[in-house]
Amino acid sequence: MGGACTSVVTEISYQEGSEAVATVLFKTRQQWETELRHLVTDVHDANNPDSLGKLANIYPDRQDLKMMGTVEKQEMLPEQSKELESSLIDNLLDDPAVKDKLGNASTVSGTPKDIREKLKPFWGAATWPLIARVNIRGPFPVLSSGIVLADLPGHGDADIVRNKVADQYMQDANTIFLRPQKVTWAILGLPGAQFSLCL
Repeated sequence: MGGACTSVVTEISYQEGSEAVATVLFKTRQQWETELRHLVTDVHDANNPDSLGKLANIYPDRQDLKMMGTVEKQEMLPEQSKELESSLIDNLLDDPAVKDKLGNASTVSGTPKDIREKLKPFWGAATWPLIARVNIRGPFPVLSSGIVLADLPGHGDADIVRNKVADQYMQDANTIFLRPQKVTWAILGLPGAQFSLCL
């Protein structure tokens, strides 16, 4: 599930009706390409096992990822190395593991408990790095005035990309408040156990 409880921006807002609706928005091809370049460079330059692990989770069938960070690759000339990285990134962008997800969205609806269950397939290490944002809308009276709650990846997160996302979101926010880890979604009139998300 990632090193932080919240791995993607999760927005919660009011919508009339009896059911809640959650939309999972996947990163665009351009967004994923930017992150891939960071991950591949991080593995090549720093031999970072976290970045390599993230790539291996998303692309479990890619044998070429195992070559990254090896002595043979590090001994290549810089232009050979960059050419290999560029080719690898192009191949990863077109890989079936991600190609059909990029730029798309998935929507689920139901009670908050139903939504929690329906979102579980997106929580895995092979999927959450591809998600840009989750929007949850529902009959939450406390938000009926137009307030949008946003759960962000932790500020100072070890994952540089998640940290940048949180920083950018906070720059655009009208108000920021911090909540202790154990506070539940009671503010929405829901028991925390029913609607505790950890994407």
